[in-house]
Amino acid sequence: MLSKDTMCRYIAPVGASIIVFVSVNIGGLLTNQEDIRYFLSALSQVEATLIGLYITILLVGIQLVRDYSEVFYEVYFRDKEFWVIVGSTILLIVASLVTLGASERLMNPISINETKMPFTIKPSSFLATWATFNIISMIVLLRKTFRLFYPVNLLRAFIDSFPFDYPMGKNGLSMYFRAISKSIQTQNIEISLFILGYIVDERLDKLLSMLSNDKDQHQIDIHEKLIFLRQLFYNFRNLCWYTLDQFHARRISRDEAKWILEIVHRAFQKTLPKLIIGTQPHNEQLENTITQILFELELIIEKLQVSELSDEMSKKFCSLVQYEPYKIFNNVKPQIESIEKICKES
Repeated sequence: MLSKDTMCRYIAPVGASIIVFVSVNIGGLLTNQEDIRYFLSALSQVEATLIGLYITILLVGIQLVRDYSEVFYEVYFRDKEFWVIVGSTILLIVASLVTLGASERLMNPISINETKMPFTIKPSSFLATWATFNIISMIVLLRKTFRLFYPVNLLRAFIDSFPFDYPMGKNGLSMYFRAISKSIQTQNIEISLFILGYIVDERLDKLLSMLSNDKDQHQIDIHEKLIFLRQLFYNFRNLCWYTLDQFHARRISRDEAKWILEIVHRAFQKTLPKLIIGTQPHNEQLENTITQILFELELIIEKLQVSELSDEMSKKFCSLVQYEPYKIFNNVKPQIESIEKICKES
């Protein structure tokens, strides 16, 4: 199903194609063999030039996103519009070269006598219409590609290409966190903060809301969501470790490391209370998920305590377990006590 934005983009190519089709059939265009042969020859050259220009710009775009992460290449390669238009253009080049040797056949009009108003159609009008659509569509596609040179537009296109939701699984999660890690490594922190903020402030909120509100949802569905949540916080813990390593290697500043850690802290702050208080029914799967998230929290705190950010961030993460309702699960108590012990020793 085409989106509204996609349909709006192609109003101009479709409109121009209709005008060309009518003009060729009603006007005195492409009426002799010499004109048709010239048209077919010029058509293949123009279409090939546009494809070459687009691929050149595409390579420039790929070079620009290399500093963010190689996963952003998929934004270009998964673009269905690109493959449809380039495929249509290549097909038209082949068609124009094939018909170049039989241009006299394009001069014979096709009569339509089955309607109340009989009319004729020039075969060459189909090629002219097709060419018009391809050329203007390629210009539209070039404009869309230029817009991806802006980081915000690229990130939105990445999110549209890979919707963040629990069915995406471990491989889908790894794409987001690879992009975040690579952006940290190349000191493009704004890219990391944008993606991380999107995960925590939009998608995580939605996932937790689904767990809290869907009382009658199927147990298998709940199980899949809880597994996804465990995988998500495993990646959060790895990200915190990686951020601290990059900070100690002096690739990112103290403030940049704190910005990332504070977003991860916000993820724990949102998730733990909602899982324990807001999610029903309380069962073994839920307890295992809470225990796993607390284990990831413990590993983050241990890493923080031997870092230069210990004084500023350790207390923040330790405060996450200072709530009595967390102890209503017997399986969770040992994990909380272990975290409290580590925090007291710091």
